[in-house]
Amino acid sequence: MSENISAAQAGTISLGDLTVNRIGLGTNRITNTPDAHNLLKRALELGINFIDTAHIYGEGESEEGIGNAIAPYGNGLFVATKGGANEAAPQQLRRELEESLKRLKTDRIDLYQLHRVDANIPLEVTMQAIKSFQDEGLIRHIGLSEVTVEQLQQAMQVASIVSVQNEYNCGQSQT
Repeated sequence: MSENISAAQAGTISLGDLTVNRIGLGTNRITNTPDAHNLLKRALELGINFIDTAHIYGEGESEEGIGNAIAPYGNGLFVATKGGANEAAPQQLRRELEESLKRLKTDRIDLYQLHRVDANIPLEVTMQAIKSFQDEGLIRHIGLSEVTVEQLQQAMQVASIVSVQNEYNCGQSQT
């Protein structure tokens, strides 16, 4: 039988004022089932303290599974979710955020990330909406996903950005 290794052994990173273990749990395929609940609980036992999900994952089932399995979240556990995968208009982002809060069974998201930049909505407008959610206390920190350096710089003119989550595939890397 293999020895259990804690996620904390990999070290930590800072996301704003949050300190999280370098190894987190991505939940794109997590469902709202007993097996998934057990997996989430076991991840916490092994030192995972950062869980990443998105409003769109499993049409909300990932967020529901997380909320049902481990809410209320203990001190030191951080949950990140993303919104705006298909549309990033302010009213759409608010609707998605409210749904995420309900599914995750919390009143504040630790890290809320814009899933994708919407080519039909000025990034400044999108970021102003997300910043307003932070000002309202609905989210703690703001991050971005799938952005260019230029888009990151533009977003930083509106809000403090603590994370960028971009895809990296070793099999498709370019030098």
